[in-house]
Amino acid sequence: MLGLYNYRTMEAKARQIISQHCPECMYKMSAVPIEWLAEKAFGLSIDYQHLTKNGERVLGKLICTDGLTPYYDMELQQYAFLQVYAKTILVEVRLLENVHNGRCRFSVAHELAHWILHREMIVQSNHEAALDESINDVKMEQQADYLASALLMPLGAVKRYFHSLFGKYSGDALICEMAEHYGVSRQAMEIRLKSHNLI
Repeated sequence: MLGLYNYRTMEAKARQIISQHCPECMYKMSAVPIEWLAEKAFGLSIDYQHLTKNGERVLGKLICTDGLTPYYDMELQQYAFLQVYAKTILVEVRLLENVHNGRCRFSVAHELAHWILHREMIVQSNHEAALDESINDVKMEQQADYLASALLMPLGAVKRYFHSLFGKYSGDALICEMAEHYGVSRQAMEIRLKSHNLI
C-alpha cells in the first residue's frame, strides 16, 4: 500500500535529510550534492547505462533486489539483460551530457526519493522503480518527483536565494540564474517557485 505522504511531510523529510547530511546547503544556499547524498548518506550505488535504444522515456531506475534488468547494448545494437544488485540507481547515460545536467541530477534525486519513500513496497512487489515519463501521473511518481524537488531545492534556502536576487534579476533571467545555482533544469526551478507562489 502506498504511504500517505503529503507535501508538508515530504518538505519536512527533505529538510531533515539535508540538515543532517549537508547542512551547508541550507545555510550557504549551495547546490545539494545529490550523487554524494545517494551514495554516502544512503549507501546506494549509481551506475550509468543505455536504458533504452534512443535514451528517451526511461531516464532512471531504482534496483531494490538482485537480478536482471533490460538495457540497450550499443555494441550489439539490441536489448539485453544486465546483472544488477540491490541498492543501485541506474541512470540513462545520455543524461551525462552537459546540456542535460539538471535532468541527470533530477533523475538521481527521483530514484533516491523512491528509495526513501517506497523501497518496501517495491521490494514486496518484486518490481523496479523507473523514472518513466509516460507514467508520471501515477501517485508514486508524483511523490518521488515532489521529494526530488524538495531535496534538490530546499525550500528555505531557495526562498532566501530568491529574495537575495530580487531586484537584480526578474522574469526568465531570475529563474535561469536560480536553476543554474542549484544545478537543476529551468523547468524544475520554475515549477518549484510557482508551487510556493514566489513567481
